[in-house]
Amino acid sequence: MKTLSKSKYLSYCQCEKALWLNVNKPNESVVDDSVQVRFSVGTEVGKLARSLFPNAVDVTTKVGEKLDISAMIQKTSEAIHNGTEAICEASFSCVEKGLNHYCAVDILKRNGDSWDIYEVKSISSAESDIIENPEKFNKYAKDIAYQKWVLEKCGVSVKGTYLVTLNKKYVREDNLDVKQLFCILNLAEKVDNEIQKVPNALPKIVEVLGGAEPNIEIGAQCHKPYGCAFWKYCSRHVCSPSVFDIYRMPFPKALELYKQGITDLKAVLAST
Repeated sequence: MKTLSKSKYLSYCQCEKALWLNVNKPNESVVDDSVQVRFSVGTEVGKLARSLFPNAVDVTTKVGEKLDISAMIQKTSEAIHNGTEAICEASFSCVEKGLNHYCAVDILKRNGDSWDIYEVKSISSAESDIIENPEKFNKYAKDIAYQKWVLEKCGVSVKGTYLVTLNKKYVREDNLDVKQLFCILNLAEKVDNEIQKVPNALPKIVEVLGGAEPNIEIGAQCHKPYGCAFWKYCSRHVCSPSVFDIYRMPFPKALELYKQGITDLKAVLAST
C-alpha cells in the first residue's frame, strides 16, 4: 500500500507529476545547497519554538538515521492517553481510499477534550500580515489542513490550527525572549477552507499514483509556491546553459522566453 504524507500531498497540490516522481523516482530529486541551508535553519527554529511549550514530550524516534514511524505513532498514542499536555512530532496514520496516510505534527497541544495544531515555519511575519497579505499563508493552510484531516480520521478532535513563525518586529536586547521571538497566527479560517479539498483530491491522487508518469510540461508550477526538487529531471531536455541559468532573471520571465522557443544564451542575446 502506498503512503501519502503531508509533503507528498503538497507535491500533488503543486503538480501531479511531482507527486508521481516523489513516489516512483525519488532518486531524481535534487536538493540544492540553499534549500539544504533552509532545512537546517528550519530545524533550529523548530527546536527554539518547542521552548514555548516547556512541558512538551518529544516522541521522535530513530533507528540509525531513519525515523521509526511505527514507534512514533505508538508513543504518540501513549502520550495522549497518559494526559500529556503537549507532544512534539505527534505522529498519526490512517487508511483511506487505498492509501496509508501519515503525518507528524510539529507541536500538538491539548485544549480541553480537543487538541491544537502548531505548525512551525522559519519565515518572518507579523500578526497584521494575516490581514494585509493573506495569500502568503495559503500554502501553509494546505499543509495544516492535511494534518487536521488525518488526525480527525484517527479519532482526534482538533480545535485550533496555528502557524508559528519568527516575529519580524522583534528586536533582541540583552537576552533572547522566546515569547517575543515568535509570532503565532490563527489559520483556522484558511484551514477550514482547505480541509474538504483533501478527501476530494484522493480519487485523483490514487489515479495518478496508479498510472504512468504524467506528461506535464515545465511551467509556473515548477517554482510556485515552492521550488521543485525535480526541476533538473523535468528540464533535462533544455539546453545548458539556458535562459533559466541567467543570474537574477525572474523565473516567470525565463519561462516566457522558453515558451517562445528562446532557450540558449546566444538566442537571448540575439533577441535583445
